[in-house]
Amino acid sequence: MNDWKVVQTFSYPHEAHLAATLLDSEGIESIVKDELAVQMQPIISNAIGGVKLLVWDNEWEKASEILKKHAKKSDVILPPSILGDLSDMVASKFPALQTLPKELQWIIIGGLFIVISIPLTYLIFYFIRE
Repeated sequence: MNDWKVVQTFSYPHEAHLAATLLDSEGIESIVKDELAVQMQPIISNAIGGVKLLVWDNEWEKASEILKKHAKKSDVILPPSILGDLSDMVASKFPALQTLPKELQWIIIGGLFIVISIPLTYLIFYFIRE
């Protein structure tokens, strides 16, 4: 039996194409399926099972091993988080926030932003109209 078989699924087409390029460099033919649907409506990616990377049935084990081997490598060095620095700066102004977890700090900061920005927006539009 020589059919196509899903070796891995991805949320976004670019991830699948990177994996397909890796397999191609190893001499394994692959197809990316459902990429156009996800490009048109990214929100349906999980609903349709993601973007699928298919390989020939007889090459599935080799492709799976290659993808697993390269998935464990993490050569990416992430830059320091700007948002983390921002929450530290805001929390330093309010000592009560420093005792809370980061997630709760962000919920409170976001809530304050909304509570302040909505009335401020209405005031600005009110004075512009007159």
